[in-house]
Amino acid sequence: MKINNATPNLTSNRINKNLVTFSASSPAKSTFKKLFDLERGGNMPRDLFLVNCFLFLIGGRVLRSRDNNEKREVLVRDVPTIAVVALSIPVIQKRLAKYMQENKGFALTTKEQKSHGAIKEWVAKKLGLSLKTEDQKVASSGQIKEWYQFDEKMATGFDGFINRLSEHGGNLKEIFSRLDEETKSKLANFSENKKTFIRQLAENKDLKASIAKKFTSDSNKALEQAHFLHTIPTLLGVGITLSLIGMFIPKFNIFMTAKINKKDAMEKAAKEKAQNPNVEKTKSLSKGGL
Repeated sequence: MKINNATPNLTSNRINKNLVTFSASSPAKSTFKKLFDLERGGNMPRDLFLVNCFLFLIGGRVLRSRDNNEKREVLVRDVPTIAVVALSIPVIQKRLAKYMQENKGFALTTKEQKSHGAIKEWVAKKLGLSLKTEDQKVASSGQIKEWYQFDEKMATGFDGFINRLSEHGGNLKEIFSRLDEETKSKLANFSENKKTFIRQLAENKDLKASIAKKFTSDSNKALEQAHFLHTIPTLLGVGITLSLIGMFIPKFNIFMTAKINKKDAMEKAAKEKAQNPNVEKTKSLSKGGL
């Protein structure tokens, strides 16, 4: 479920065909591309995914388990696997995006109002808890393009474009310097501070007009860099998640199985010893006799 990210500041009255509540993937895309389209229409909310998995999938497997060993395997192997799949990618992606934003100066995250649902809000109210009303998430590809591609139809103009980039956490000097070497050299003595930078840029109208034009160009280097930085957290999130599923969880399953089996063997031996206290004594005498 994706909502169009077009800015309301555009003065164009053109009808946007992407303004739909629920959109399916484009039929023109190949099956292969659809598999790797992370923002395709019809995505299941994470909360619903977890409920379906733990209630129906895991619950069904536990109920249908033939013995305790099979139940143990479901809990030790399947529960962590689903938790990693559902939670690790967005968590890793968000952490890496925030880190890169702080270190590279490019806006990659955005804040949004967090919706908790009626049940969660009712429980929080009864318990006297306050729910987080605002959340930070990784910007979508559409938002990245909107932030770094200047549209001359914006009612607020280039000044609004600059302020929006800064409000989302972008370092204006760093971003503008990525356009080309000429712009970078001209901005070398400009301040890193947002207000000072904007004032200095306003005093140099020719440079400001030149930069605005470069942000409308198809060869927008700042946009290319933003897209590149935006892709890295997603790829690393997927890579780390697959590594956890393929390497950590199998080893964790083997470790827990060995530990449980050892514990069961010790309990069995202790039980046999309690029931037959003379068994160990008999064994010791037999060994001594040999």
